[in-house]
Amino acid sequence: MTSTVSQHSRLKEPCGPLAGLRVLDVSIMAAGPWTGALLGMLGAEVIKVEPPTGDGTRWALPTQSGMGTNFIAMNVNKKDITLDFKTDSGREHAVELARGADILVQNFRVGVMERLGLGFEQLRALNPRLRVLFMSGYTDTAIVHQGILDEGANFIQKPFSTDVLAIRVREVLDMRINELSA
Repeated sequence: MTSTVSQHSRLKEPCGPLAGLRVLDVSIMAAGPWTGALLGMLGAEVIKVEPPTGDGTRWALPTQSGMGTNFIAMNVNKKDITLDFKTDSGREHAVELARGADILVQNFRVGVMERLGLGFEQLRALNPRLRVLFMSGYTDTAIVHQGILDEGANFIQKPFSTDVLAIRVREVLDMRINELSA
């Protein structure tokens, strides 16, 4: 396991409507990392987990200083850690991170996280407050199932859509208000 703070992050005292929330971002490519970046821009602490080979956009053209510009744009305001989910130690570290997270952002194919022992039910048993934002670029159906949110292709097609962002932020804020009033 390695841990670094991205040179592109502007870490400062958290502020914004999501300050105090911890997001575990295990997503890759576009929709998931963009979601994590938006949550970070709104004040959440976002921890980006990459496989040992790195996110595929890290080296995609065009590049700036040897790093893909899409990767830079979609991973601002994030801390970065490398974990191999295919190893016991990598999964153990992921479970520990999930215990302290409020939100998990993932966009793997359906069933991948479950096969790795990191599925919604497994993690929710360890952390009942955990919410999972799941998105897939290959579906046009938005689902809400047991705390799993899937905006699907709609989110990729409208990455700057304020209605999708507002819905997600509102759900998170409602969750925080419920916690504080309990």
